[in-house]
Amino acid sequence: MKMMHGGMILFLFYAVLLAWLIPNLGLFITLVGALCTSVLGLMLPPLFNICVHWEKGYGTGYWKLWKDITIIFIGMVGCVTGTYISLIDIAKEYSI
Repeated sequence: MKMMHGGMILFLFYAVLLAWLIPNLGLFITLVGALCTSVLGLMLPPLFNICVHWEKGYGTGYWKLWKDITIIFIGMVGCVTGTYISLIDIAKEYSI
């Protein structure tokens, strides 16, 4: 129980430190969101699907493989675009 309270206090300290060091936390949240959402939501599930169907096959004309590759490509485009836009916004805010 004490370990859990220590972890909660450490997490709270970390959150306060981030809020103090980064005045506009929303810009960095969008950067993390652009990276994590596209990877976790669009790129990893089709990659796991490819791994699962490796032995079974991908259907006639490999349609499952092409579907997964298309979704991974869309995720990569979203990741690069979202990261680029977030970095541009951060650069404008801090006038780098």
